[in-house]
Amino acid sequence: MLHRTLLLILAFSTTWSASAQSPTTPQSQWVDSLAASEAAGLQQQFQLSPGQTDSLHQAWIQAYNAKRQVFTRYWKTDSFPVMINRVTRMKDSLYFMIMGQRPFQVYKDSLFRQQERQTRATSPSPKSSQP
Repeated sequence: MLHRTLLLILAFSTTWSASAQSPTTPQSQWVDSLAASEAAGLQQQFQLSPGQTDSLHQAWIQAYNAKRQVFTRYWKTDSFPVMINRVTRMKDSLYFMIMGQRPFQVYKDSLFRQQERQTRATSPSPKSSQP
C-alpha cells in the first residue's frame, strides 16, 4: 500500500514539476501565496518544522496544479469525480507523510467539521407547517 502511494505521489510530482518551474506570473504568485498561507496556518496549528512547512507548501501547489489539470481534461465527463478524488487522495497522502498520523487526523477532522457547518448553512431549513 505504501509502495503504491509513493509511486502515485512520484507520478504526480514528476508530471506537475514542469509547471512549478515556469516563469513567475500573477497567477503563480497568487497560487504561491495561497499555498504559503495554508502551510503557515498548519505550521502554527501543529508546531511543524520549517522543513515540514516547506513540504506542505510544495504539496499544496502540486495538488492545485493537479486539480487544474483535471478540470482542463475531465470537466463534464464521467471521469471527473474519480479524477478529483484521486488528486484529493494524493494530497492527503502527501500531507499524512509530512505531518504524521496524529496531526493529519486532527487536520482532516477539522476539515470535516468545517464542511458540515457549510452544508448546514447553505441547505434550506425545513419549513414549519402552519395551521
